[in-house]
Amino acid sequence: MELFSYDKAEPVEEIGIGYKYIETSRSSGYKFKNAMGDLADNSADAGAEKTVILFEGKRTEIEAIIIMDNGVGMSEDVLKDSYKLGAGSKHTSQDLGKFGVGGTMASLSLASKKTTYTRDSSKGEFLSRGYDLELCKAHDKWVTRTSVSMPPEYVEMFEKHFGADSTGTIIVLEGL
Repeated sequence: MELFSYDKAEPVEEIGIGYKYIETSRSSGYKFKNAMGDLADNSADAGAEKTVILFEGKRTEIEAIIIMDNGVGMSEDVLKDSYKLGAGSKHTSQDLGKFGVGGTMASLSLASKKTTYTRDSSKGEFLSRGYDLELCKAHDKWVTRTSVSMPPEYVEMFEKHFGADSTGTIIVLEGL
């Protein structure tokens, strides 16, 4: 006898992830080197020929980590999925990432704020998205900010390393 069955046409309600789950996920035991490795793997999977990692702040207190690459960049849909835990993105057999959680889990283990700026070949402008755990806590669920303003110095930094017309991604981690 089947105790639980459902009809696929039955209405469902999205409930989302509560803040306590996010807070628990932050302490999942990720080591710094493994988290940075997952973020670098994403650059490799995006076909980056070069990845630059910068640390901002005083020597004794890092305020931000900036990871930039000249990979293919992301479309708006791919960028949105990059913030969705377990997103079913397409991977090839050569890709290092396969499960859709590495970049976000790595970022959560390191920082209370993450902002991604990305430019793919279809648009000349950078798209952006970010999370701020204070905002998640206030809403008691996983939420992201869309269309985050990109500081001009990040555009200059990106273009200095990769050129004015290059595709790629910048990830800024703060609240370390």
